[in-house]
Amino acid sequence: MTIGASPTELFLSLEEVVHQRTRLALLCVLVWRGELDFNSLRDVLSLSDGNLARHITVLQAADLVETDKRTEGHRRRTYITATEQGSAALDSHVEAMARIVCAHQSLRSESLRSDTRRVI
Repeated sequence: MTIGASPTELFLSLEEVVHQRTRLALLCVLVWRGELDFNSLRDVLSLSDGNLARHITVLQAADLVETDKRTEGHRRRTYITATEQGSAALDSHVEAMARIVCAHQSLRSESLRSDTRRVI
């Protein structure tokens, strides 16, 4: 059975900015839950302020998230949202991972069938 794309093509279809574990989690939370303030996002992801800020900066540079600073009472709060491009990048990444999983399952079951035939 052919998988339609080479393993190299499958893995190159993953967007490196999104694929990094923390950024993937960050983008998922924002797409699933919508706008969150910095502190809530930090707490949901169990990150330090500096670590979260760095990942937001990387995603912002790729136009995948945007920030909005607001004054609420006497406090400044930063809100983060996924952009349409960020949501599309997440969808594309999930689809690429699904293709990799399908290829793995297909090739794995072929391998197991082949091993079984050799034993019989």
